[in-house]
Amino acid sequence: MHVFSLKTLSLCAWLGVGLTDSTGCLNEEQVQWRKTKYERDRERIVAASRELSVPGPGPRTCAEAARMRFNESVSHRSLSPWTYREDRHEDRFPEIIPFAECLCHGCIVGGKEDSSYNSILVVTTQQVLIRSPCSTDKSKYAITKDFIKVPVACTCVHPKVTRS
Repeated sequence: MHVFSLKTLSLCAWLGVGLTDSTGCLNEEQVQWRKTKYERDRERIVAASRELSVPGPGPRTCAEAARMRFNESVSHRSLSPWTYREDRHEDRFPEIIPFAECLCHGCIVGGKEDSSYNSILVVTTQQVLIRSPCSTDKSKYAITKDFIKVPVACTCVHPKVTRS
């Protein structure tokens, strides 16, 4: 009889050890378990930045954003206001990720858009899980880790100056 430490069992559960067959493939129930675990763990990490990462009602144009400067949301008070759109992929966990989109080409200065500045996306890298049909058994799935670039906000910058 083997005795496993709680640490070993936790690590096995996290990695999904014992959940796959010899080919590394999972059935639909096992995929759902991994998805639920991934989403639960991800929610703990994201909870602290909820104000920035959750889409909500707000301005849809740069002019609207300039008029709504005193809204509580950071995304609306910024000199480079942004909104979110849902990026959705059925075979990715998480399936839906909010992607920031800048509302202005320039930046809001003095209550109006100033084109002598630029609004640019702030991008981060996020780990996701990708589900794909198993090569040896099409009724099962392989889960792979991937990293994608996710625009999370916008910021105001001076335009790039090219030197000749």
